[in-house]
Amino acid sequence: MMSRRALLAGAALAGTGVVVAGSLWHDRAAPEPQLLRIPDLIDLRGMGQSASLKVQRGTTSFFPGRESRTLGYNGSYLGPTLRVHSGDDVEVAVTNALGDDTTVHWHGLLVPAEVDGGPHQLIRPGTTWRPVLPVRQPAATLFYHSHVHDRTAEQVYTGLAGVLLVTDDEENLLGLPSEYGVDDLPLVLQDRQFEDGRLVIPNGMMTLMAGRRGDTMLVNGTVNPIARVPRQLVRLRFVNGSNARIFDLSFTDGRTFHWIASEGGLLELPVKLQSLSLAPGERAEVLVDFLMDDQSRCRRHPTVTCPR
Repeated sequence: MMSRRALLAGAALAGTGVVVAGSLWHDRAAPEPQLLRIPDLIDLRGMGQSASLKVQRGTTSFFPGRESRTLGYNGSYLGPTLRVHSGDDVEVAVTNALGDDTTVHWHGLLVPAEVDGGPHQLIRPGTTWRPVLPVRQPAATLFYHSHVHDRTAEQVYTGLAGVLLVTDDEENLLGLPSEYGVDDLPLVLQDRQFEDGRLVIPNGMMTLMAGRRGDTMLVNGTVNPIARVPRQLVRLRFVNGSNARIFDLSFTDGRTFHWIASEGGLLELPVKLQSLSLAPGERAEVLVDFLMDDQSRCRRHPTVTCPR
């Protein structure tokens, strides 16, 4: 039936690499590939240490010609990537335009309870919450999402989540890939349920027992995505934004990669792996070599085009 494995296929094509996340159903024909959506980046240090998020309703076409009712921050689904710098104090003005109560929780950010954005800090419809967040932790990939009482699962499922990046001087000195959207990619992994190409919210006894799970894999809200990357080391920042599903991540050609960071920040040393498990809410960063200079490995895998 439904696989728990999200497959990543790597290929070198005309000087670029391709990353693809496949369907969760093996017997379902995958839709035409779509270019991976990359969330807008807001670097708060470049914005005077402040940013604005509007929590809003919208419509999103996950499949051509099929609109779904969704939620998002500054858009119809998901939100922009926020980048903050360790040692800074930043303000995020969150305006609720939903018509329902919501909150914004800074998942993984080590901040005082009064600005953490838990269920006790409701943002009422039509109001704006202005927390000042003291950033006092090492570089890490975090994320933000709704955490309103009794509505968290539904609001996150329909789109209220986004990536939050913490950077610091130590990370900047390491020479890691850092060109956002080029060799440094945020990848929000989600499984979602669709009927006739439109997003639906699963309900029923099995959902109550096992959590909301879907039959279609999304990456940054994109179905069957393709990302073109340079033929070099590329940094992938995985965020498991699913409500209940655990992912086992690997490449279809069996290549190795290096796990370099968890949700707590950079590891002491890179760890060489061929697969990596990610639970809901968990984050991980990996380095992948898309140079593809191993010709014998290329020839063994028909999905990979070997460089000349």
